[in-house]
Amino acid sequence: MKNKIYIIFFLLLLVACIPTSSTYTGSTNDVSDIYNPGSTSIHPKYELFHENDSVSILYVYLYTPELGYITSGANSQARAKIKINYKVMASFQNKAIIDTATKIINIKKEKDRLSFVTKINLKSNHLENYILQVFIKDINKNRSNLEFIYVDKTDKNSSQNFLLKYPNNSNPIFNDYIASKQKCNIEYRKPVDNLYITRFDLDSSLSSPPFSSLKNEHRFKKDTAISIKYENSINFDYSKQGVYFIQTDRESKHGKTIINLGDDYPLVQTSSKMLEPLQYLTTSEEFKHMLKQPNKKIVVDNFWLNTTDNINMAKEMIRIFYSRVFYSNILFTSYKEGWKTDRGMIYIILGPPRYLYIGDNYEKWVYDDNDANFFHINFKKKKHKFTENNFILERGVKYKDYWTEAVAYWREGKIY
Repeated sequence: MKNKIYIIFFLLLLVACIPTSSTYTGSTNDVSDIYNPGSTSIHPKYELFHENDSVSILYVYLYTPELGYITSGANSQARAKIKINYKVMASFQNKAIIDTATKIINIKKEKDRLSFVTKINLKSNHLENYILQVFIKDINKNRSNLEFIYVDKTDKNSSQNFLLKYPNNSNPIFNDYIASKQKCNIEYRKPVDNLYITRFDLDSSLSSPPFSSLKNEHRFKKDTAISIKYENSINFDYSKQGVYFIQTDRESKHGKTIINLGDDYPLVQTSSKMLEPLQYLTTSEEFKHMLKQPNKKIVVDNFWLNTTDNINMAKEMIRIFYSRVFYSNILFTSYKEGWKTDRGMIYIILGPPRYLYIGDNYEKWVYDDNDANFFHINFKKKKHKFTENNFILERGVKYKDYWTEAVAYWREGKIY
């Protein structure tokens, strides 16, 4: 039976919604829904581009099959009605609203349309750094989505001054990770003579457990560096896996990062890829033994079947575990795969936080254990040349019992 389990991972598997509780006495500014894809049926994407000193453009991507369509008349075409509201705050600590605006969009239902992209011009508010809160509501379905975007206008060489676009298409690419065969143009905010592109090898290191004192400091190895003449935009070949750092000034510490993590990323589709995250649930000796086995599919199948004699439960554990891996890649990709980051590790093993509190340079995740005791995990934002999405776990021995319990749950055939 062990060799007959079929492991299938589907895009857009949703992590189950986490019920809220009124017993936690922390802040009321809980935004845990942003890390719980199952809390809403719409999942927009955003890209911010500083076109010049006075104009910044917020691009919004909507996956149209998620939208609710209503036909108002006998001969009318079904339409979705979407409300987009943004608010500008100086910081999370100073939440006074500096500017706000709302845009209503009506989208016709079309047979072959899978996406809709719109843009919003943000007014100049004379702030060099601020928080953009974006709230999108599907009025027909009464479903909404909340997102926070860090806006940085302090340096014209920073990431938000670059825009990745599809060739012969005005729409941006809404990810910083691309597939090997994917082509993209790079647009910069103003004419420059050259763009400088440096490729670095990938960081393959895995996050250490939350109670560990080990530090994961990766030294990136430079592979190639080239200069390309810039003419409005450039097309470049990113077919080799790695981290590509794009600059207009070699002396600057800032630039735009594009990362190639393989053609199927952020999906986890092969047995070899499905084996890798099991490092969080196994000892180093167990995992070394698993790596030596020639048939990785049988290895992965056997691991999950050994946790439970119930094949249906094994399939459910597989569904939940790898959907968390997938969403970790969506949410936490930085200069490496999202599931390998500190937040990705916690997200996979403990699940989305029950409560989430965000500050200017930190995130606080709150969980409750099986004895209804609340505990929190703190992440601090750490500056990194390649990414603004680098949050480091504040490790401590106090997490050892929680972590050991959670891993034991998975190994006993139960989802934590």
